[in-house]
Amino acid sequence: MHIKRDRASLVIALILPIFLLLLFGFAVSSDVDNLKLSVYDGSKSIESRELISSLNNSTYLKVYEYVDTPDAVEKSLDYGRTKIGVIIPDYFTTRLRRGEPTDVQFLIDGSDPYIAKTASSYSALIVNHHSQELQKNVIKPKEKGQGIKPFNLLLYNPTLESSKFNIPGIIGLILQNITIMLTAFSIVREKEKGTMEQLIMTPITPLELVIGKIIPYVFIAFLN
Repeated sequence: MHIKRDRASLVIALILPIFLLLLFGFAVSSDVDNLKLSVYDGSKSIESRELISSLNNSTYLKVYEYVDTPDAVEKSLDYGRTKIGVIIPDYFTTRLRRGEPTDVQFLIDGSDPYIAKTASSYSALIVNHHSQELQKNVIKPKEKGQGIKPFNLLLYNPTLESSKFNIPGIIGLILQNITIMLTAFSIVREKEKGTMEQLIMTPITPLELVIGKIIPYVFIAFLN
C-alpha cells in the first residue's frame, strides 16, 4: 500500500531498470570500430597509397589525417586526436619492387588496453592480408614470407595493464557517488531531527539550501 501511494518510488523502480538497460546495453558501446588513423606516407607511391586504402576501407580503421613527419604522428596521438599512427618509410616501395621484405610501423595508443589489443590485431591482420595479395598478384619475392611486415609499438601503457585505465575512472565514480550520497544523507538527517522546518522558515531558497549542503562534500571529495 505504501509503494502504491509513493508514485515516484514506483516509477523509479519500474522505469530505472529499463533506462539503465538501454543506456549500458546500447548507448555505452565497447565495440572497436572506426579507429582514427594518423598517416605519414614517406614513400608517396602507388603501393603505399594502396596500403593506406586497404586500411581505410576496413570497418575498423579510418584515416583521420595525413601528416608531413613521423614526429607529427606521435604528436597527434599525444593530443588524443587519433588512436593509431601509421608510418610508411621512404624505402617502402623500393624494397617491395626488389622483392625484399619491408616494414610499416604502427604507433598504438595503449591507454585503453582493450582498444589497444584490438587495434594491434586488426592492423596486423589487414597488413598481412594486403601483403599476401600483393605477393600473389604483383610481386614475385625471391623467398617465401617476404613482403610487408607490420611493426606495432604501444605507447603510454606498453604492458597493457588494465589498472592504469580503470582506476582513474573508478576514482571519479567513487567521488561522485560519495558526494551525492552524503549530501542526500545530510538533508534526510535534517528531516529526521526535525530541523528542516527551521531551515524552511529561514530566507534561503531551496537551491541555496542544496548548494550549501553540497559545497562541503565537494571540498571533501577534492581532499580525497
